Amino acid sequence: MLFRSLSTDTHQNTVVMYWRQMGLGLGLIAGNAMPLWLVSQGGGGREGFALMSWVLGAICFVTMFTTFAGTASVPIDLRPAPANVPIKEQVRLVVRNKPFLVLVAANFVQLVGSAAGYGVTALYFIYFLNKSIDYLSTFLLIMSMTRSEEHTSELQSLA
Repeated sequence: MLFRSLSTDTHQNTVVMYWRQMGLGLGLIAGNAMPLWLVSQGGGGREGFALMSWVLGAICFVTMFTTFAGTASVPIDLRPAPANVPIKEQVRLVVRNKPFLVLVAANFVQLVGSAAGYGVTALYFIYFLNKSIDYLSTFLLIMSMTRSEEHTSELQSLA
């Protein structure tokens, strides 16, 4: 578990979780809106995808290095790791934990809904509205920014 092993300070773990969610929001924006726009700006085809891969690769490098540098001052948890639990026991514990199962099911439904929604949105813009990829990128950018703001508001209310 990332947060248990990162710090013994629960407040520090909350701060790390907040920034993780902020990164998630920014990742949604970059991952949903930028690729199609970058391919379009690169002229489509191989050149467009090459531009997209270089730009997104640079973004990945910067964000990973920022995470590495940003967690350097976090106190390290030196407690021994919990003993390995056999897979059968893990499954049994999960099945018994009804609240956890509800959360897993809700997360699964949300992810399936998001995937279906983005796919349908793309088909709608391209085939029904006869619009270019540029319109889709703008729409996904706005939609991602809205969702990111919702997550930020929820986290700030919990802090």
